Amino acid sequence: AAPGTVVLAPDKVQALGVRTEAVKRGALAAIVRTSGTVAVDETRQYAIAPRFEGWVERLYANQSGMRVRAGQPLLSVYSPQLAAAQQEYRLADETARRLAASDPASAASMSRLRDAARTRLRNWEVSDTQLGKNGLVLSAPADAVVIEKLVVQGARFEAGETILRLADLSTVWVIAKVPAAQAAGLKPGQPARFETVALPGQMVEGEVTFVQPVIDAWEVRSHLGKD
Repeated sequence: AAPGTVVLAPDKVQALGVRTEAVKRGALAAIVRTSGTVAVDETRQYAIAPRFEGWVERLYANQSGMRVRAGQPLLSVYSPQLAAAQQEYRLADETARRLAASDPASAASMSRLRDAARTRLRNWEVSDTQLGKNGLVLSAPADAVVIEKLVVQGARFEAGETILRLADLSTVWVIAKVPAAQAAGLKPGQPARFETVALPGQMVEGEVTFVQPVIDAWEVRSHLGKD
């Protein structure tokens, strides 16, 4: 045999079940099989939480699981604060226009009052097209699904209270529980494949996008052999 060659007797090769392969260069890859949970993409969730208090006059998105399109009305609301600010803006704007030629000083004062009311309304996320209107219609920020409905028609809400939760389900997460011993080899960008008995014969291709920097407490106890 050439120098450096490992030589085994035929009986030892048979007893050990040794198989040989010619040496070649290539990528050394391992497949990790584990269970996972389908979850909403946290970066594609939306909370409908008005910045003012009021009442739900009409609830268009009235059931969980309902699909909505971007710009579609979700609900119309009434708020005394909002109504007062809109009325103040409308009257100040009309007065400023009427006095622009006859009384410039008073028109300027009305313009400042109008601008202050506009700023207050914009802080409440009221668009320019809604400045002079009574009431307010809240619309969907994106194509999404209503995943949580926390109010009913006629209900009162506080400023900052979440009344609807939406999620774009066109892309979802699969959160996999990977044993700690196998997690070290996982990196973002690696290919991933998802199969489920709920969709027999179907397979979804994806990639690893994030690896949690923490380990599940159960996995730590199991790995260390402690209670």
